[in-house]
Amino acid sequence: MAIEITRFTGRPLQDAADAAAPAGTKTAADAPVRGAAGTGSDKVSFTSTAALLKEIEKDIAALPVVDSARVESVQRQIAAGTYQIDPVGAADKLMKMERALAGKD
Repeated sequence: MAIEITRFTGRPLQDAADAAAPAGTKTAADAPVRGAAGTGSDKVSFTSTAALLKEIEKDIAALPVVDSARVESVQRQIAAGTYQIDPVGAADKLMKMERALAGKD
């Protein structure tokens, strides 16, 4: 799908605060930057929790998206005509998911 952009002037875009400021006034974009590079005062450190979260993220990324063994099991059950659905359990899980999405846990 293509979108045609018309009336492009080539000028940089302004943010809403800059556009609303009267001419000749300073905006946040005009303010000096504090903590400039090279001052030696900037420092970043990570807590052990952040390191643990990073490790967990790496472990989760290594997991397969689909449980192939479960998919094969269900396929065999469907083919054999033995797959059974628990309608009450399915409805309960759907309602639990809806409540979680609505923030009503």
